[in-house]
Amino acid sequence: MNAKKRLAAALCALAMCASMAGCANEIEYKSPDNFISSSTQDTPSDSSSQPDEPDTPDNPDTPPEDSSQTDKPDTPEPPSMEDLVVKEIDKEYFKKCAFVGEALCSGMGYISDIADEHIYTNNNAHVHDIGETTWTVDGASHKLPEALYVADRKYIYIWVGPNDLTSYNPDSFAAKYEELVKSITYANPMAYVGVVSIAPVSRSYEQGLGGDSIAEYNLKLAEMVDRAGNNRVRFFNLVAVLGDNDGYLKGEYDSGDGLHMTASAYRAVANFLYDNQIHPFLADFEIEIGDIDTENPEGGENPEAGTTPEDNGENAEENTENTEE
Repeated sequence: MNAKKRLAAALCALAMCASMAGCANEIEYKSPDNFISSSTQDTPSDSSSQPDEPDTPDNPDTPPEDSSQTDKPDTPEPPSMEDLVVKEIDKEYFKKCAFVGEALCSGMGYISDIADEHIYTNNNAHVHDIGETTWTVDGASHKLPEALYVADRKYIYIWVGPNDLTSYNPDSFAAKYEELVKSITYANPMAYVGVVSIAPVSRSYEQGLGGDSIAEYNLKLAEMVDRAGNNRVRFFNLVAVLGDNDGYLKGEYDSGDGLHMTASAYRAVANFLYDNQIHPFLADFEIEIGDIDTENPEGGENPEAGTTPEDNGENAEENTENTEE
């Protein structure tokens, strides 16, 4: 019996060997090393053996561009608010301006758009005393800051300095200028104030002055305006319109002495101030809103616009005495 089982097992083994021999003709056995290399080398690289995949955009959430939109011409941008304002006000702008200064500033009277009553100049004025000059407005005499208030000037340009170049260094000049600006803005809280730089002079004239250059004085003025942080006060650098590449007065604007300027220079200054005006639409808006006191939003009494700090100090002392009584 055991012999029969052994014979049957041997026959089964022979049958299995025959079967494996037949399969060997169809299947090539690959070692693990061959399998790894074949998976990297034998993989077809021809894209035709695989279906093309559509290109995936970098941002799948972005919708495809509409070709009908790309063919349309570019839409022009609307004009800026500043462009609109310039066109609307035209020459009326200068009817709301005042020019404060000394001899150089008086040349603004050459401009036909600027009436004589808008020019507040004194040929011998200095930065420390021009605020004390008196002017007659509506039949009454007023110091400069109050005269501007009574005259209802919305845009006040201060242009002083040439008379002070030999009297002050740049720092002390800027300090005196700041006092002048404060006195004018205090008396005219709704006005916009332009601090106009000292105009450039010829090279020979500046060299004859000695000391600090005009550029250093103007730098201190610009820093003074920036430090104040008052959006109603702005610095205007005349070198940008009157100066040559080296910062000296252009020959075409020199009247002959290196300091005083031609009528064409004043027209250039007027155009420069007009093209860079101090947000006139904001001034009109703030005056018309009425219900909101932009200078004292939290309520309480405001000092009268046409008074000076000294006047309000005296009133405060009188009120204190009355309270004590």
